[in-house]
Amino acid sequence: MKISTRFQRFFFGVVCPQLKRGAIERFKQTGKGMGYVNPYTKERIYFDMRKVDDEAVYQFLKLVNPSYPRDETGITPMSTKRIDSTEMTKHINWIERWAGLNGIELPYVAEEWEKILIEAGIQKEAA
Repeated sequence: MKISTRFQRFFFGVVCPQLKRGAIERFKQTGKGMGYVNPYTKERIYFDMRKVDDEAVYQFLKLVNPSYPRDETGITPMSTKRIDSTEMTKHINWIERWAGLNGIELPYVAEEWEKILIEAGIQKEAA
């Protein structure tokens, strides 16, 4: 099954701006930009999200995800139009983990955790 272009636009239209806002806040607090390890040189690289647009964030996430499907060269990430829903779901889960490792909690992830904690009886619902 393919993920629709409309869903992709919706998801990344929500996630990329949230990542960007979170990264800017983190930068203000810590002085560090978003980080990742270059898979080729193993060097830790930071960049300042204030200087990139949402489309660049979207492309960057495909580049830094080591398990994102690549074309025949093994370097260029495939278009999200050409990957199936399983691969897209893995990519979305990776983005959530990567954001967490960079100190950014996406609002929809926080809401989901709150529901889980309430259902488990660990946390009470806010009044």
